[in-house]
Amino acid sequence: IYTKNRMNSYFIGLTVSFDQKFSWLDGTPVNYVAWAPNEPNFANNDENCVVMNKDFGFWNDINCGIRNAFICERHNRSTHSEFAPIAPSPLGGCPETWLLFNNK
Repeated sequence: IYTKNRMNSYFIGLTVSFDQKFSWLDGTPVNYVAWAPNEPNFANNDENCVVMNKDFGFWNDINCGIRNAFICERHNRSTHSEFAPIAPSPLGGCPETWLLFNNK
C-alpha cells in the first residue's frame, strides 16, 4: 500500500451514488464490505465517499470534500520486483504504475 500522508482515515476508491448504491472507481463489483458499527449512515444525504479507519480497518461514509489521505491500487504484472523503486514518487500523486483515484 502506498499512501501520501499519514492520517486517521484513507479514501479507498469506493463511492456512494445518490440512490445509496456503492461502486468502486475502477468499475469492479462491490463484493466485500467492512463497515464500522452504524455505518454507512448517509448523513444529510451528503456522504458519497468511503474511507477506511487506520486503526481498525472499518469503513465509514463521509462527505467527499473532507480532506483525507488515499490508498492507490497497483495492478499485478507478470514480473515482480523485490526492490523498492529508486525514483522518488511524483509530488502530489501516486508513483508510476499506480492509479490515482479521482484526483484524490
